[in-house]
Amino acid sequence: MAHLQRAWTGWNHRSVATLRDMDSDAARFRAALDAEVAVSEMAETFGYHTGAVHLRRRVYIESDGRCREIDVIIVSEVVLVVEVKHWTGDVWMSGGIFYQRPPVRNATSITHPDALEEVMHKANGLQRYLQRQHGIELPDAAVRPVLVFTNRNVRLDPAMLQRHDGIIMTLETFKSKVLQPRSRVWDSVQYWVPVLSGWSGSLSTTVQSKINEALAKTRTWDTVTLHNGQLFTGDIHRVSLSEGTVFRDDIAAFRVTWTSQTALGWVATMWQGCAGYVEVEVLPPRGARRVGVDSKTAPPLPRRTLREVLTPASLSATHGGAPAVVAGSHLVIQQPGQAAATPIALSHIARLEFKSHLISADEQVRPQMHRRAS
Repeated sequence: MAHLQRAWTGWNHRSVATLRDMDSDAARFRAALDAEVAVSEMAETFGYHTGAVHLRRRVYIESDGRCREIDVIIVSEVVLVVEVKHWTGDVWMSGGIFYQRPPVRNATSITHPDALEEVMHKANGLQRYLQRQHGIELPDAAVRPVLVFTNRNVRLDPAMLQRHDGIIMTLETFKSKVLQPRSRVWDSVQYWVPVLSGWSGSLSTTVQSKINEALAKTRTWDTVTLHNGQLFTGDIHRVSLSEGTVFRDDIAAFRVTWTSQTALGWVATMWQGCAGYVEVEVLPPRGARRVGVDSKTAPPLPRRTLREVLTPASLSATHGGAPAVVAGSHLVIQQPGQAAATPIALSHIARLEFKSHLISADEQVRPQMHRRAS
């Protein structure tokens, strides 16, 4: 009976959590992240292979002394550094400030920092990063900044588009003029490489491979998706389970699994006694080795897997848009730009993307950069 009661409770909990409404800020944040994914997937549909499209890479910008997120990087005959904006309404710029007037009656204008300068700064930073950290020399014209406005309800100032032709554009322009089908690669090269640059060629496949290898090792965010679609991005710091707390450096893999919300899924839930579970692969302790075996030839120590059934956690008021945990299994994620970390009950998580290279890769960048700069 307890077996079935636990299964039924977990099934109902997920159904109720799925219906919970997102607040307006969470909905806008989700829409912005979805727009970034849409741009990256669009590039792949136009023939750019998956390994050449890099989403939300955190590249160390030496002049800033920290990592900056680049929404989308597309590596082909040129390197496209894409900043994605999902703004709606009228958009124009003046004096290094972007203005947005939402499409509602009596709306007041909203000011934004200079997104054009931002994407150009990131493009320059990426070029310098590839050169100094990975030894990849690129001509200035080979790294191109692009500012793409993806919302169908955006109206860009024609004068702004004319002044910054080829950099600021709508999604339709990006699709038609930039993401050329692979059979029209040369048209794309001609579009992006002005004669005045003095560089009339394109990046070789060897150089492209080196860039893709470098970007594949750079940091990106963990992504947590709740049952109602709300998204959280950031660095997962730790996971608390009934067996104890596991910190980031000790986690090799982290998976959340739920049965499908179908009749077959309901049967599976009743059969296995739960609607979902979490698995955490824990690395062996640092410095641990097999006794009496040569450490150079010994196989690695086995990982330990912690598996826990997801049951409704005790919750209080929301914390940063997520249910704040009072008791029960949960994770703690540090979102970018937020002073305090956010706890999230594991039972509220529908999907999770855990980036296993997150901690170590970036820690290796800064000292190397400084040594080379000295």
